[in-house]
Amino acid sequence: MKKHLSLLACALLPFFLFGQELFPLRSATDSIRFSVTSREGRLALELKQPLRASDGAFPAITTLRLEDGGLLVDYQIKGRLKKGLDYRLQVAILPSTGLPMAPAPGEVTDSRDKNTGTLTWPDRTERGLDYGKTYTLVVWKHLMGEVDCSGERPSFGVERQWPYYATALVGGGLIGLGQVYRQDKIEAYGRYEEHWRSGDSAEEAQPALDEARSKDDTARLLTYIGIGLLAVDAAGFAWRWGATKRKQGLYDEYCARDGAPSLTVAPAILSPGGPEGAFAGAGLRLHLQF
Repeated sequence: MKKHLSLLACALLPFFLFGQELFPLRSATDSIRFSVTSREGRLALELKQPLRASDGAFPAITTLRLEDGGLLVDYQIKGRLKKGLDYRLQVAILPSTGLPMAPAPGEVTDSRDKNTGTLTWPDRTERGLDYGKTYTLVVWKHLMGEVDCSGERPSFGVERQWPYYATALVGGGLIGLGQVYRQDKIEAYGRYEEHWRSGDSAEEAQPALDEARSKDDTARLLTYIGIGLLAVDAAGFAWRWGATKRKQGLYDEYCARDGAPSLTVAPAILSPGGPEGAFAGAGLRLHLQF
């Protein structure tokens, strides 16, 4: 049984993580034995053991049932997770004899409502679950996070801050340029007033007034754009800084490593194949932790 669990976990995790931005931080496993019986003329499940209570903070499996030929696994989440964390659940079926059955990527759907959820694996009674036979449902529960423990600790150093500094310089420069145009406007308007004081006609004074208005419009536009850039830049910097601090906290809590480097060897599936998620080919997986 343990060998099957290890092999399935190694094979399923890459499919499960594909395209995701979250990474596995902690894992727990439930094994639930059941048989396929009939109830009121319909196929039903009979548990061979009581469901376990929640394993620490991981979701607890509350119900195992059949509906429209599909296998449904209901679960409940205890409490609220920190921002940047989430749970992902995987399932597989181990028959009493024969090869394990694992879903194809995307075959199992996970619908969640607040602290409860349901995994739906369709068409199980038509493809895999036979009347009168006993099976073991394996549920892998992964705590996922925004940090990759195999990578470096998240940082937001100068090399990543310089685009924000550059944007701030551009924004400040536009505001400064706006002040230059504002001064030009004052000078142009001064010339307009001088025309009136000198008794010049409206036609002679109008160009100075038009120039003052144009300079004023340009000064306002540059100033507003500069202020907008600074506001967006400051908001982006604050968001990035906060996100990095949050990720650093998660990394320190879940990824801290103590002790000397270690090398572990474990069995692993080399390639999936065969019908209904059956596997063919096995090898060794090396994992170096330092």
